Amino acid sequence: MAPRWRQLFDTWEKAVAPGLEELTASTEFRDVTATMARWNAAARKQSEAASRQWLHAFNLPAATDMRRLRRQITDLEREVGVLRRALQDNGEDRTTERLAALATIGDANGAKRKAPAKRSNNSSNGAGKKTSAGKARR
Repeated sequence: MAPRWRQLFDTWEKAVAPGLEELTASTEFRDVTATMARWNAAARKQSEAASRQWLHAFNLPAATDMRRLRRQITDLEREVGVLRRALQDNGEDRTTERLAALATIGDANGAKRKAPAKRSNNSSNGAGKKTSAGKARR
């Protein structure tokens, strides 16, 4: 025999279920539910915009900033993996193939990454150059 609470629940459910099923199958119920979902989404959007503005006012990152950063970190990890495998191949034919694959990886905005420009050893102001004694000139 079922516990008393279960018997009470089953009795209540038998009495209420047909009316609830009829209610939830109605077009009015669907319309009200859809309207409430739209209101909820609009309120959430406004709340997120307000919190984002508040956080940015105090120079703090918002959730959208964190998502963008996570995406950038994932892209960078992928690029490092490609470069690591290319270096491990050390001259195999696959190195060129992997470097070509690296060039196709886009950043979070979908733009292709450019190879860093080579820096010249000649500096126009001489800052940071080492003299023959090994000390930096200023």
